[in-house]
Amino acid sequence: MVSDGSAQLVVVGQGDTALVDALRALTDRAPTAASHAPRFTQDLAWLTYAGADFTLMPSRVEPCGLNQLIAMTYGCLPVVSGVGGLRDTVTDLAADPATGTGFVLPELTAHAVRQTMHRAARWLSGPAHQVGAARRRAMAQDWSWARSARTTATLYARTAATPRPAARALTTTAASPAAHY
Repeated sequence: MVSDGSAQLVVVGQGDTALVDALRALTDRAPTAASHAPRFTQDLAWLTYAGADFTLMPSRVEPCGLNQLIAMTYGCLPVVSGVGGLRDTVTDLAADPATGTGFVLPELTAHAVRQTMHRAARWLSGPAHQVGAARRRAMAQDWSWARSARTTATLYARTAATPRPAARALTTTAASPAAHY
């Protein structure tokens, strides 16, 4: 997509040497369409999210995932693999346009990434009110510890207030193996 001019790519930070070398070659070939800032800074990452339409996270393993949450805060929609915290925090716009907050890769292959990015680009050029609504939904997500604490406190209060039936007496007989313990 970068090569054909239909997308721009910005990468902040370092990674695997072979990938960094390939990225360097790409930025040399398409300097107005691809950029790499090898030194990670939080401010630059936030500015990148704020100026981007999508953030791509094709993770193999992601127990939590903070980058997609930060991106959504800035209205940058995540394109993620369906693992761990990414699966838990991103609702696929293709599967549920009314509540979607990003795009979920159907599998972790280069082909799936390419297809999903093309689908996301087509969606982005669709009705502006739908794009705006998805961005607002993403920005309205609350994954804070305060939310988790409220949810836990509510669950605890509801559980504590639920009447419980009296415990049945446990009886054992001499034939029962439990009688020997």
